[in-house]
Amino acid sequence: MKTPLMFGSSTHNKTGTAQTGLSRSWGRFALFFSRWLMICLLPVAGLLNSSPAAAAQTIVSLTFDDGLNQSVVADMLVFHGMNGTFYINSNLIGTGGGYLTKAELDTLVTNGNEIGGHTINHVDLATLTDAQQQAAICDDLQTLNSWYPGQIHSFAYPFASTGPSTQSILAAGCPGIATYANARSVGGIASGTTCAGCVTAESIPPGNPYYINTPESILSTDTLDYLKTLVTQAENNGGGWVPLVFHQVCNACDLYSISQANLQAFLTWLKPREATNNTYVRTVNQVMTGDLPPPPPPPPLGPNLLTNPSLELDTNADNVADCWTHDANGILTATWTRTPDAHAGVVAEQVQVTAYSSGDVKLIPTADVNQSFGGCAPVVEAGASYQLGTWYKSTVPVTPTLFYQDAAGVWLYWVDGPLQPASATYTQMRFNTGIVPAGAQAITFGLALQAVGTLTTDDYTMQKVLNTTPDTTAPSVALTAPVAGAVSGTVNVTATANDNVGVVGVQFQLDGANLGAEVTASPYSVSWDSTTVANGSYTFTAVARDAAGNTATSTGTTVTVSNADATAPTVAITAPAAGTVLGTVTVSATAADNIGVAGVQFQLDGANLGAEVTAAPYTFSWDTLTASNGVHALTAVARDAAGNLTTSSGIEVTVNNPDITAPTVT
Repeated sequence: MKTPLMFGSSTHNKTGTAQTGLSRSWGRFALFFSRWLMICLLPVAGLLNSSPAAAAQTIVSLTFDDGLNQSVVADMLVFHGMNGTFYINSNLIGTGGGYLTKAELDTLVTNGNEIGGHTINHVDLATLTDAQQQAAICDDLQTLNSWYPGQIHSFAYPFASTGPSTQSILAAGCPGIATYANARSVGGIASGTTCAGCVTAESIPPGNPYYINTPESILSTDTLDYLKTLVTQAENNGGGWVPLVFHQVCNACDLYSISQANLQAFLTWLKPREATNNTYVRTVNQVMTGDLPPPPPPPPLGPNLLTNPSLELDTNADNVADCWTHDANGILTATWTRTPDAHAGVVAEQVQVTAYSSGDVKLIPTADVNQSFGGCAPVVEAGASYQLGTWYKSTVPVTPTLFYQDAAGVWLYWVDGPLQPASATYTQMRFNTGIVPAGAQAITFGLALQAVGTLTTDDYTMQKVLNTTPDTTAPSVALTAPVAGAVSGTVNVTATANDNVGVVGVQFQLDGANLGAEVTASPYSVSWDSTTVANGSYTFTAVARDAAGNTATSTGTTVTVSNADATAPTVAITAPAAGTVLGTVTVSATAADNIGVAGVQFQLDGANLGAEVTAAPYTFSWDTLTASNGVHALTAVARDAAGNLTTSSGIEVTVNNPDITAPTVT
C-alpha cells in the first residue's frame, strides 16, 4: 500500500479518535450535520432506498409559497404549458389582501397545478410544542384534503424552519386524514455567492424526502441572468432537481417577490430547454413519484482511472487496500475492516463509527503526488468532467465528498455531492463532477460517514465523460456591474456567464484591453482602480470562454470616470545642464502624472518663459539674448487636469553672450 505524501491522514486508523485528514469546509459540514440529524429522526423505512444515477436531465420545479399576490401566475403557466406547486396556508385563502381566493385555487388545480400544505396560518414550527406542530400541520391538511381529496402530497416548512421533532411529526402523518409524502425546505443548493460549496442540484430521489434542498428564495433584487444560472449550473454539472422557491409575483411589492416581467421572461427562456438541454418543468409530486420524461441515453465514458478499484489488492497485508487511504478528521471513533461482504470479488472495505462528535471518515484513493509521478491519485484534464461511482451499504445517510490537487500540488476541498440514503443492500452511487476546477491536476473522492453507523463500499469507478459531439456553441455573457454612468474610486466589475457545457473563464476588458487576469470561477468579478486613468469615457466588456475554445463578448457598458484628483504631477528639467549658455538653447523636461499631464510651463527666474507646452515632448527654444548676462534659474511647472501643480528643481545657468551692441554717440 502506498502512503499519502501531501498531508497528514489516518491511513490505518483501526480504532480510536480520528487523526487529521482531508477535511471538508466546516460551514458546509454544519449544514450537512443539521440535516443529517433530522434524517436520523425518521424511520429508516421512510427513506427512499435508491441512489441517483448520473443525471442526464435537469428537472425544474416552480414552487410558490403562501398564495399571496399570485393570481397572475395561473395564466402565465398555461401560456407556457407548465405546472407549478403552490404551498398554501388554508386559513388565509379568500381573506383578501392579495391572497388567492378559493375559486382561483380551483382554477390552478383544474389547470394541472399541485397544491401543497404550508401549515394552517404560516406558523414557525420550530417555536411550537409537538402537539402544536401536529395541529398546525394536520388542521391545514384536513382543510386542503377536503377541498381536493387524495391530491395533497407535498409540504413546505414556513420560514424553512424545523425543530428536532418536526420531520418525524410530518412523516408520522395525520391520523384519519392523510400523510404528507415529502417536505421542502429552502437552501442547500448553490445560490450565487451563497452556499458556494454546495451541490448545484438536489438528487432524484432526494436523500431525505422530508428535507428537500433548494436554491435560496428568489428575491426582488435577483436578476433574470441569476435565475438562469440556477438552472444552467445544474445542467453543466450533471443535471438533477432544481426546486425554485417563489413568493409574491408583483413589481417590487416585497423583498420576497419577483416581477411579472422577470417571471414571464424566465419561463420564456426555460420552455425551449426541453428540446435543447433535456431540462423539464415538473411539479414536486411528479418528481417524487417518478412521473418524469424518459432520460436520454447515458453519455459515453472513458476507462476506469482508479488503481485497485475493486479493493482486492493488499500486497503488504496491512488491512488497507493498495492505493487507498482510511481518511478521517474531527473527533470520532472508527474501526476499519476488510470484510468478505463484497459487492463483487472476495473483499470490501467497511468502517464502523461507534462514537461521534464531529468530522467524518471515508475511504479515498490515496491523495499523493498523483499517477503522473508514480502515485495513486487519478489525474484529470482541464475542462473535462468525470463520473464517480461506488457500490455501498450503509446504516445511515452518507455524502460523496470531493477534493482536488491544485497546480501547486496542494490538496483542497472541492464540493459535496447529493446526500445518499441509507441502504441495507448494495446500492450504486454515481455522481457527475462537472468541470474540474481550473488548474486541477488530480482528484480524489469518497463517501463520507458523519455519524454513528456502518458503511461498506466496494467497486469504485472514476471515468471521464466523453464528448463525442464537438462543442460549437459559444457561451453567453453579460455585464451586471457597473451600470452606465459616472464612476470614481474603486469600481467592482461583474458579469454572469453560461454555457451549454461549462464556462472555464471570463476575461474583463477596458476599451478592448485585458483588465487583470481571466477569472476562472463564478462569481465573475474584478476590482478596477479608476484613479489609474484620466477622467473621461471608457467602455467595459467581458469575454466568456468555454473548454472548447468558443468565446463570446458581452455588450459594452460605457462609464465616465470622474475622480477628484489630488495627486500632483512629477517634473524634472533634462536640458540644459547647469553651466554657461549662450545663443539659442533648447530647454526640455520630463513630466508624469497618475492620470495625465495637461501642460508644462517653463520659467526663467520665476517668470514664464514662452507659452505652456501642452503635449510631450516638453521643450522650448530659448533665445538667451533676451536675458542679461549673468546667473539665472530655469524651472518647469507641470500641471494636471485637476489643477495640481509641481515645480521642478531649478537649473542654474550663466548667460555669457558676446556684446554685439554698438555704442551710441552724440
